[in-house]
Amino acid sequence: MIEVFRTGRAGLLATRLKEEPVSDPVPSHFLYLPEAQPADSAPNWLAPVFPLLPQILEEERAVLWPGEEAVTGEGIFLEPLLTPSRLVIFGAGHVSAALCPLSKGVGFSVTVIDDRPEFANPQRFPEADLRIVQPWDQADAFPTTDEDFLVILTRGHQHDLEVLRRLLPKPFAYLGMIGSRRKGEKIFQTLREEGFPEERIAAVHTPIGLEIGAETPEEIAVSILAQLIQVRARRKKAKTGG
Repeated sequence: MIEVFRTGRAGLLATRLKEEPVSDPVPSHFLYLPEAQPADSAPNWLAPVFPLLPQILEEERAVLWPGEEAVTGEGIFLEPLLTPSRLVIFGAGHVSAALCPLSKGVGFSVTVIDDRPEFANPQRFPEADLRIVQPWDQADAFPTTDEDFLVILTRGHQHDLEVLRRLLPKPFAYLGMIGSRRKGEKIFQTLREEGFPEERIAAVHTPIGLEIGAETPEEIAVSILAQLIQVRARRKKAKTGG
């Protein structure tokens, strides 16, 4: 289960409910990780339900299989292990300092990255799950998944451009960059000239956040978080068909 939380990807724990003798060498638990285990790696008792595991995990709900009769002790309990949505903030300025605690309050895990140790530290970001100090030209060294929310809030246009060009090829659920529409278009044109495909550029949210007339760092943080919640909710609805 440590692997689930280390990678930020969801998994599923299958538990065999039927009691077996202590001498039985067959394990009664199995951790399923998507795209990591073929069917023949699972114990025989899980074989009938193994094809259903991706759907159960996608729907994010625990299941007793094959149904109510499983209560008698003859079934399998399938429990999705879900990790919080991960927000990675590139930049540790005033907006980031406001966004971090707000995001934690609505269920995001938060990583803050900056090239200045006097900014990306526990004193400035006590609520962050992880604080990383690294140069912007190494932004692509941070491993991301297609479930991650990436927000670029550095202290300058050139830093924003450097981080964005490093993140665009990587997987993400959301990628947003602070700045005006004019600034965004200027950066996008540079990326086009560097050969980045238009569909990747079009995936970037800029200006970042919902339009609520935000002016202060705290208000801008609220507008950004509102957009993150909106995207997260839409993704969940698309997965569950709700």
